[in-house]
Order: sequence, then structure tokens, then C-alpha cells
Amino acid sequence: MTVKSDVEILFTGLIALVPDSDNLATATKLMMLLIDGTHPELTDVGENGSTKASYRKSLDGAALRRHRPFVRIPFDNVTGIDAPQGGEVIWDLVSTKISFVANAPSPFAMGFSINTSTDINDHTSFQYVSRTDHSLPRPNFIEPACLAVRPSREVAAQVLLTGGRITGWVPQADGAWDVLPKLTGTTGYHGPLAHGIYARYREVAAPYIVLTDMNSGSMKAVALKAGANGKVQIHIANMCDDNPLEWYRNEKPQPDADFRWYYELLSPDAKANALKLITQNPGLPDPTKGLPVPHPSIARGGSGPNCSPRLFLAEKSW
Repeated sequence: MTVKSDVEILFTGLIALVPDSDNLATATKLMMLLIDGTHPELTDVGENGSTKASYRKSLDGAALRRHRPFVRIPFDNVTGIDAPQGGEVIWDLVSTKISFVANAPSPFAMGFSINTSTDINDHTSFQYVSRTDHSLPRPNFIEPACLAVRPSREVAAQVLLTGGRITGWVPQADGAWDVLPKLTGTTGYHGPLAHGIYARYREVAAPYIVLTDMNSGSMKAVALKAGANGKVQIHIANMCDDNPLEWYRNEKPQPDADFRWYYELLSPDAKANALKLITQNPGLPDPTKGLPVPHPSIARGGSGPNCSPRLFLAEKSW
């Protein structure tokens, strides 16, 4: 008899979420895009031909920090690994499509739903997921090339979810956030922010994670099994160098400067619109100027980085 186990996938860091419908309650799939923040350094060429390295700049001129996309899976969830409990397998992601397969009928392709609860006490609801309407007026669509079979260079990895229960995750220690500055035509935001997204699947038979190189087509399939806690746990992250493994540190949260990476994924029209708006509010690092990013308004202890996933909309059905 094939052993079945529950599978839990956590997404944290700079990850763009793109549903196939404006109405999350009727969405049938969700694309997760890990931003390629591994190449922040550019070479500036001066008028006299001299060169110097510089950080890649965002639309408002602020520096963009490097981010590292990777998959983390505990040793005891990987079939064939005989290692001390507590360790992890980590795969770096470079132009990678991630998929999940299992014996039919596969829960990975069935029962798709997003938690759209409006209960303010339900911190697993997508009401606490940051979205483009909080910071930019429409049009604020994602660049279509990000969703292509071979996406633009801004994308390090794609994960397409077509099954399972999808929820947000707000840490218990989190406070409240304001998205500042509040630009004309936007909804603004004040409240808790989801720091992660969970995808959960029940009773999966023979689960595999498949990593496919989107350039060469080569594939790596890894068989998974339940660990000591009875679950398969997968963590897909895109974190900065400050604390990539997200160890707990009792530090007050800081403004999420890395949020500026998300504006790199906008369509050309949306970028032009954003530039037009922020030129009316020049001057960094004043929180009332430049591109809107989350600022802690009720600060509590945290683990350092505050990189939060962000919900985008596509201009056309995909």
C-alpha cells in the first residue's frame, strides 16, 4: 500500500503572486514568481570612458539589495537521505520552473481555493496580503513576459499552483504596517501584512518536487516522504543576504526597502505611470517621497527582514 502524507509548502520573501482572475474567490490557479535579485550590481560608464561598479537602482533611484532564491527541504522529508535530523537540503534557483507531482488522483492539481475570508481575526486570509492597488493606481499590471514559458530576466523561478488550499501567514509577533507614501488614486494600506503564503495538500501519495531548467529543459525530480512530524514540509524563499534563513532575532522591524524590487515587474505603462507619480514627490529617504513601501506603524520584535509577498494582476487572462 502506498503511504500518503500531508504536504505543506511555505513561500516567503520577494515572491509575486499572479492569480488568473481579479476575483480571488473564483480564481483557478496562482502563479508564484520569484524575482531574480541575484544581479544587483551594474557597471556605470563615465563620460571619459571610466567604469565603476554600482548597485542596481530602483525606479526612484534607491539601491536594490541582492536577494537569493532557493528551496529548503528537511533531510527527513527527502527519500534516500540518511542524515542527522535537523539538517536541510537547499537548492539555489536559477531560471527554474518548480512543479509537484504525485500518484493519481493528485491533490496538487485538485481542490484549488484561496482563503478570501473577511474576518479581521483570520490572519491566514488574503486580505492581509500586500497588493499593487495599495501602492499604485491602475493600470498597475505585471509585465506579461514574466508569465511566459521562458520568462523575462526579472524572474528567477516560476511555481504554478492549480490545487490545494492557499492561505496567508502573518507572524504572531508582527505589528501593523502603513504603505507610504500614499499616492493619488491608490487605496493605501494600514494593518498587518502577510509575511508568507502557504499551500497545503491532504493525503498525497508518492509526492515529488520537480525542478526544470527553463533554458535547457533538463529536469531534477526528488522523491519526498513524511518526516517525524508526519508531514512533508517545503520552504521556497527569496531572501536578502541579511538573514536568508530567517532566524528569529528580537529586533524591531524596519521599513521594507526591498519592496522596491516589485516595481521592476510592472508593465511598461505601469512603470511610466509610477515614474510620473513619484516625480511629484522627489527626495529620498523621506517616507513621504519616492516609491511606496511598507513602514512599521506598530513595531514589535521580529526576525530582521520584512520581505513580504505581493499580489499582482495580469492585464489579460493567462
